[in-house]
Amino acid sequence: MTSRTAAALLAALALGLLFLGLGSTALTDRDEGANAEAAREMWERRAWLTPTLNYAPRFAKPALVYWLMGGAYATLGVGELAARLPSAVATALLIALQYAFARWALGREAGQRAALVLVLAAEVVVLGRLALTDAVLVLWTTVAGFAFFRAFEGPPPRRRWYAALWAATALATLTKGPVGVLVPAASVT
Repeated sequence: MTSRTAAALLAALALGLLFLGLGSTALTDRDEGANAEAAREMWERRAWLTPTLNYAPRFAKPALVYWLMGGAYATLGVGELAARLPSAVATALLIALQYAFARWALGREAGQRAALVLVLAAEVVVLGRLALTDAVLVLWTTVAGFAFFRAFEGPPPRRRWYAALWAATALATLTKGPVGVLVPAASVT
């Protein structure tokens, strides 16, 4: 399969599985509703530092996903589509990242297959369609792992890959707290 054909197939699958009908169903998971409401309250109050739920402080999770949802609310209006959009975008980026990394490490065909396996994985698709922190966390921890591998095994200059590792770890921490440091740390030791 040519690179263009593979890219078109992956894009079509990601579009169809992650984005089509994204806002057509009500928020189903309890955490989906809590995350969407916390983001709505931040957006409504324009108070971007302290998340709230039912206007009481909510420190269960850091604010990155709420910020992303708030940005989607500002663009698309408050609703299920906007609440779920950060997860869908993060999952689409994860699929592209999987392709790029596997292509670098193992070749074009392996990159195509690795991305195809990921886009067809049921749990990946489900998490990519929910207003949860998981898809965004997986994106950042994967970036951190891949950046570490590129820094450790790849050709110089390596500083930028170590910088990417630390930036992705910081974003993972802003997504879900200490697990954002623990997952990359566990994977590189």
